Amino acid sequence: MINQIKKDLMSLKKKKLKLYVDIGRNKMEEYEGYIDNIYNRVWTFKTKKDLKCFSYNDLLIKTVIINVI
Repeated sequence: MINQIKKDLMSLKKKKLKLYVDIGRNKMEEYEGYIDNIYNRVWTFKTKKDLKCFSYNDLLIKTVIINVI
């Protein structure tokens, strides 16, 4: 399952994306940017201001949702 997520992220690398992140208590944060790097246990997302880091489990349990712009 995690290997498939890694492959999917590789296909989206350097494409412009919109990320929706569930931060709890019915609150969502929205980021625009691209997938910067894919590592063994985490992947990074680059916005204009920040570099965010997420695990593959975040996608698996749908804490993070990715949309292609």
